[in-house]
Amino acid sequence: LNTAWYTAGTTKELIKKGVISSEGGFIGLGKMKKLSENFNTENFSQVDISTLKLIKLEAQKVKLITTHVADSYSIVSTKEGTNLYIQNPEKFWSASKYLVVLIEKK
Repeated sequence: LNTAWYTAGTTKELIKKGVISSEGGFIGLGKMKKLSENFNTENFSQVDISTLKLIKLEAQKVKLITTHVADSYSIVSTKEGTNLYIQNPEKFWSASKYLVVLIEKK
C-alpha cells in the first residue's frame, strides 16, 4: 500500500532502459517524451511513500514525465543539484505509483 517506484535519468538513459519513448515531432524537433507502455520495473528503485519526502538529483534541470498533482511537490535548485520535495505524499502518489524524472546534467 505504501510502495511506489521511481527512476531518474537523461533522455538517452531512460530510452535505453526502455522507460520512456519519444513520439511525434519533425526532424528531431518537438518530440514528446512519455512513459513506455511495457517498461521494465527493474530499472526503478522501490520506495516507501510514507517516509520519502526528498529526492536529491544531480541535475541542472528536471522534468517529471509521469503525472503528479502540481501543488503536492516542489522542485528546488541549489549549487549541488536539484531537489524534489514531496510535500503531500498522499496527493503526490494518487495519480501514479511510478515517478519518472527526466534530468539534464550539469
